[in-house]
Amino acid sequence: MGLDQCVLDVRKEKISVDQLKASLDCTHLNGREYMYPCLHPDYPPNYAISDNSMFVFSSPKGMLVLLLYVDDILLTGSSSSLIDSLITSLKQEFAMKELGELGYFLRIEAVRGPDSIVLTLQYLTITKPDICFGVNYVSQFMHSPSDIHLQLVKKILRYLKGTIGLGITLKKDSLQHLKAYTDSDWVGYPDTRRSTSGYAVFLGNNLVSWSTKKKTIVSKFSAEAEYKCMSVAFGELKWLVDMLSELHVSVETPTLLLCDNTSVLSFASNPVFHARTKHIEIQYHTIRELVEQGFLRLQHIASEDQITDIFTKGLCFPSFFKLLQSLMGVQLQGISFGTSAEITS
Repeated sequence: MGLDQCVLDVRKEKISVDQLKASLDCTHLNGREYMYPCLHPDYPPNYAISDNSMFVFSSPKGMLVLLLYVDDILLTGSSSSLIDSLITSLKQEFAMKELGELGYFLRIEAVRGPDSIVLTLQYLTITKPDICFGVNYVSQFMHSPSDIHLQLVKKILRYLKGTIGLGITLKKDSLQHLKAYTDSDWVGYPDTRRSTSGYAVFLGNNLVSWSTKKKTIVSKFSAEAEYKCMSVAFGELKWLVDMLSELHVSVETPTLLLCDNTSVLSFASNPVFHARTKHIEIQYHTIRELVEQGFLRLQHIASEDQITDIFTKGLCFPSFFKLLQSLMGVQLQGISFGTSAEITS
C-alpha cells in the first residue's frame, strides 16, 4: 500500500487574555480529548489505545493516520484525495500551514530514497542507536566530570563526524514479522556491580525500537539480568503488536526473541521453579506463560552475532563494525574517526 505524507503546523496567532486562560484550563487534556471536537464528522477516528497522539481513520476508500504533537501534525494515508479532504476540514477549525511532504518532524530529518527513508542526526540518540551506550555511560558523570570523561565525549564527537551520513534506514519490507534481540552485561560497572541491559526490535529487517539502560538493582547472576531484560523487551513487543493491530497490520505469532544465554532460555521454557530463581519477581515469570500461549518463541543466538552488544558494552572496532552493519542494515565501505564513511544500502 503506497502512502503519502504531509506535515502540518498550527499557526501561532495573537489571542486574547480570555482565550489564553481557556487554553490553560485545557492543558490537562490529552491529544484525543483536544482533537475530538475539532475533527470533521465525515472522518470519525478510531482512537489508538496504544498511543494517545495517534488517530486512525479507515474506510473502503482508504486509511488515514494522524500523529499529533502539540501544534505539529504528521498525516499519512493510502489516498491523496482523502488526505486533501481531511486537511480542508481541519483548516475550517484551525489556522494551519501545510508544510508539504515529510522532511523535518520534531527535529528529525527524513530523506526519501527510491526504496527507503533515512532518519539522520538532530536528536542524536533517537536516530543514532550506535552511540546510545557511549552517551548513556558519560551522562552518568555529568554531576562530577573529569578529564577522562571529557576525552570520552571528544571520542564520541569524532565518531559522529566520521559517520555523519549514517542514520536509520527504513526499507520496504514485511510488516508481519517482529523479532527482538536482548542482552545484558552482567556487573558491567565494577564500582557499583550494576548491569547494563539493552534490546533491539526489528519489524521485518528494519530497526524500529531499541533501548540501553543501567539497572538500579544488582543481579545475583548473569541469567537473572538477562531474564529481566527479556521481560522488558516483551513489553515493547506487546506494545508494537497492539499498535500495528490498530493500523490494520496483523503480526504473525509467535514473535521471535533472541538471546545468547542458554540458562535464560531454560528458565523461560521450564515450568519448574528452580531454587536460584525464587527471588526473581513474579512479573518477570510472565515470559513462561507467553511461550506456552504461543505469543513468544525463544531462540538462542551466538554471542558474536548478538546485535545488542552495541547497547550494553564497549566493543573493539572489528566487533563493533560487524554488529553496526547488521543493526543499521547498511554496508559500510569505510569508517574512521574524523573522516566520512562510504555508506551503501
